[in-house]
Amino acid sequence: MLANTFNLLNMPESFLFRADASTSIGTGHVMRCLALAQAAQDEGHSTTFLMNGLTDRVKENNCEVVELKSERGSFSDAKETSDLAKKLNAKCIVDGYAFADEYQYALKQSGARFMLIDDYGQATSYSADMILNQNSYAESLRDIYEKRSSGSELLLGSKYTMLRREFRDIDPNPSVPIKAKSILVTLGGGDPDNVTLRVVKLLSQIEDIEATIVVGGMNLHLNDIKVSAKDMNVLTDVHDMPSLISEAELAITAGGSTTYEMAYMGVPTVAITIANNQQPVVADLGERGVVESIGRPDEWSDDDLLTIVRGLINNQSKRKEMSDNGRMLIDGKGAERVLEKLLKFV
Repeated sequence: MLANTFNLLNMPESFLFRADASTSIGTGHVMRCLALAQAAQDEGHSTTFLMNGLTDRVKENNCEVVELKSERGSFSDAKETSDLAKKLNAKCIVDGYAFADEYQYALKQSGARFMLIDDYGQATSYSADMILNQNSYAESLRDIYEKRSSGSELLLGSKYTMLRREFRDIDPNPSVPIKAKSILVTLGGGDPDNVTLRVVKLLSQIEDIEATIVVGGMNLHLNDIKVSAKDMNVLTDVHDMPSLISEAELAITAGGSTTYEMAYMGVPTVAITIANNQQPVVADLGERGVVESIGRPDEWSDDDLLTIVRGLINNQSKRKEMSDNGRMLIDGKGAERVLEKLLKFV
């Protein structure tokens, strides 16, 4: 592990993760924090989450969980976070869209040492000791972090893309057959606009495929999806995504962190922009030839999606190119590199 080189005294440290999950914001913030927490655990460090939502999944990974009592992003939230950090003597990792200027400043003034995980430049100024933007387009955003604390460090780009342990333990061997048959659909933990149901109905028009539909634990439309997915495999609260992904020959996903997991696994992907923050992810990966971008659900017709999916099913060379591009972009060592940086800063 890369972090061993720098943890010279081999002293265990404590890390406090402040992240949330809900139907509206999805599960991505918590899941990428979990990837970093697992990397820390693998090196003997302790991990605690201060959060709301998805607590069972975090507890299953041997992390301590403290339920947040304050309103998300409030001054009270910052105080609750800093008080717990002091109690644990922990470095903080803050991930979400409610942690802008005032929150960061309050946390900094409390004496907390913390890293902010950001996607698009949510603040006008940054008080964090370290800022992580793990997206493939992040280097182009360097200027938006210009107003940051003296001595703070920027971690930008896909070399820092954090994947959970279950992905890191796999050596991907993607299958790119002449004609794709196995299709995986996963459109986020919440999918409030029920794009999954629309995709399911469209896939039912394509012959000779085997579709697996992953429905997130916060999706409120499960029953309707099951009714429409009569000849498909519908799975909920999946904990072993790598196994499912490794069996897929084509994927249809939301444009969030799942696209990086697909890239690492070498699965050619049709990416749908479900939320505003996903737009730059999908655009950049589309330009890199890692995904086929179709845009937001209100930007494409049913025929548009069917044309793209059918085209990729029958285009082996295009799928092979997408698979190779993804494998070259994400090497699976991002969580180790981030942990290495966290262990070095005091």
